[in-house]
Amino acid sequence: MAAVAEQPCTHQHNNECGGLPQEDTQTPADSEVLCAATEGCTLAENHEGDCRLALAVNGARNGTIDNNDYAFNPNTGELAVKTDAGTTAWRDDTGIAVEETGRYEAIRSVVFDDSVTSIGKDAFSGCTNLALSALPDGVESIGDGAFYGCTSLALSALPDGVESIGHYAFSGCTDIRLTALPDGVERIGDGAFADCTGIKLSALPDGVESIGDGAFEGCTGITEMTFPVGLSRIKGYAFSGCTSLAKLTFQSATPRR
Repeated sequence: MAAVAEQPCTHQHNNECGGLPQEDTQTPADSEVLCAATEGCTLAENHEGDCRLALAVNGARNGTIDNNDYAFNPNTGELAVKTDAGTTAWRDDTGIAVEETGRYEAIRSVVFDDSVTSIGKDAFSGCTNLALSALPDGVESIGDGAFYGCTSLALSALPDGVESIGHYAFSGCTDIRLTALPDGVERIGDGAFADCTGIKLSALPDGVESIGDGAFEGCTGITEMTFPVGLSRIKGYAFSGCTSLAKLTFQSATPRR
């Protein structure tokens, strides 16, 4: 089991802390029982976050979390999302996420219920270990920052029903390999695919009406792009840094910026 901090942590414990010693200088990797038994403990200053991080990442929490919106198995890192609300509600669960540290490594896979139609704002932002290869067929909207910085995300396609892709929804997702967007997409938000170096789109769907600021900025895998007739606006820096982009084709008058 890998340590979650390179240097040892010093924890101060009172006598009610599960019979643990008054002080312990083990690394979190060697002290998951210690970190799992913080109820009633008096911790040294600035070490509460370390205990909670070990709790989440090392699966030291006892039992699976399960409620109406989501379930989480700490042993496998699998999050089961049951409702639209569940795509974001888990982030408030300190047994899974340690928001103040910006660490969400505990999430390694996600299983969605068929009823899920919307991925909420910042739903999986920062989940760098999330190795997700597909989204449920029923998804229609992907919120702002939904998968921001998910560097292990491995999507090769989006569901056919997706209509809206929010601001920075996939920004920094370097492992996604999209070659096309769903026909129903109408809006591509600011920075939606910024720095997604693995995407190789060559045309946008007929329904796309607007492309946001920096939507495809830094997408070095794009070599050409054909724009639909109905496109009315391309905002600033939409294709900035697309160093391989050699050809643009407009099927109507040049859109407004």
